[in-house]
Amino acid sequence: MVSALRKTSGTIQDSKPVPYELVELKEFDRVTDEAASVRAIFGQPISEAVADKSILPLVIIGYDKQKIVSLLRDCRANLETCLRPIAVIGMTEHALDPLVDHLADGVLPPRPDSEQLRDMSVTLNLLHRQLRDIRMEPEDRPLSLLQFLYTRGSSLQPTVSPDDPQAYSYPLAELLMDVNANQVRELLDDMAVHQIVSQTHVDRLFTCPDCGHYRVCVKELCPECDSTHLETQESIHHFRCGHVGPESDFMISGRPVCPKCRGDVQHIGVEYNRPGRFVVCGSCHYWASEPVLTAWCAVCNTYHSPADLQPVNISSYALSQNAMAIARIGSWNPQQVGVDSRKSAQTGKTRASKSKPGAKKDRTMAKPLDAIAKVVMKIADENDNPTTVYRAALNEKSADWQDQLDEARATIQTYANESLLCIEQRQAELMIVLHDSSERRTPTCRQLEKAVRHETGIDLSVEEIDDNDDSIVANPSDRLA
Repeated sequence: MVSALRKTSGTIQDSKPVPYELVELKEFDRVTDEAASVRAIFGQPISEAVADKSILPLVIIGYDKQKIVSLLRDCRANLETCLRPIAVIGMTEHALDPLVDHLADGVLPPRPDSEQLRDMSVTLNLLHRQLRDIRMEPEDRPLSLLQFLYTRGSSLQPTVSPDDPQAYSYPLAELLMDVNANQVRELLDDMAVHQIVSQTHVDRLFTCPDCGHYRVCVKELCPECDSTHLETQESIHHFRCGHVGPESDFMISGRPVCPKCRGDVQHIGVEYNRPGRFVVCGSCHYWASEPVLTAWCAVCNTYHSPADLQPVNISSYALSQNAMAIARIGSWNPQQVGVDSRKSAQTGKTRASKSKPGAKKDRTMAKPLDAIAKVVMKIADENDNPTTVYRAALNEKSADWQDQLDEARATIQTYANESLLCIEQRQAELMIVLHDSSERRTPTCRQLEKAVRHETGIDLSVEEIDDNDDSIVANPSDRLA
């Protein structure tokens, strides 16, 4: 990340260094060789304990990869320190862990020269200035992720992770949001739908429909006994009697003889030809032109048809202009923050960070679904794409409400068409987005209710969401609850 920030370093090259914290991961009480050089360039680190370390730059010096990774993980997972600028000094290139590259803002080798240290100092100072100018909400983990990417000028890239059920992970996002890779992907895909982030295709893989794991391989089975003890052989077609079989069947008494008519099989093209290959089972001796292909999951030891494997798309994510505004303002509703700020300036009063006791809460915060709907309709209007948005909710929330919601969603998607998008929300609700078309009539709320009741017996209430307020970006934290 140092190179990404170095372009702007000239403007603050001679600026006064900010206070920083220095951590030496000593081995056998041996002082690291880089500490003196860091002090010479960065100045003296703070010596007393500082209560607020949220944006205080941190310099880690050490050679123990495990200790460095552990310290980085602790910093990024902590709500109060997840955004702080961090540099690592002392890791050789061959020992560099990919996780360190994701979590640190810069990595230098042992005994770096003065120019490298000076560039690192500029980078940390620049990050400190950027973080100082944005409004942070430590409890809002998705917002913290956007602010991390915004201040670093970077995108979120997946990392190959053999231990992850879906082969890829997002270590930074997983730590910042305290979720697994699959939940990160679902949340960011939802943001991409609402144009908060853009996504770029990286890979597509198929996972087990039972356990969701990618460790699935294709096996060839005998069509008769399902054995994997198969061997491929050339086939022989005997012209005289028309018999066709694997080559092993023609090897009688050490010479090729037709097993049906006992005639000689000596000259290819005269007495026989080879029409293709057979698979021969070593267990039941059954032979066939093609084996049965099946997918076997090494995790849950189950067999599936290859057509039943679940596709998973892996993407990288970059911030849109909308996300940059959200990160800079520190609110999922930048327009509302701007209005409040202007009102505060006119009245000469500072906007309180917390609402007064007993004050009426913002209606849009109470209904995040409505907020997302307004963003969808705004985007649709800008793209001249007429859109109708509905809210669907279960009339009776039972213990299996999640299964009922999934079943209702599948029914609605079948009833409409591919232009329909259903998004699950909290409290057993769905947001249904339907792009209107002149080729078909837009279904009414009652038609959707009847379709679900007729197909599944589920009692669902559907109502249309009207776009009569200012557009608001909903807080994705609601999806993590």
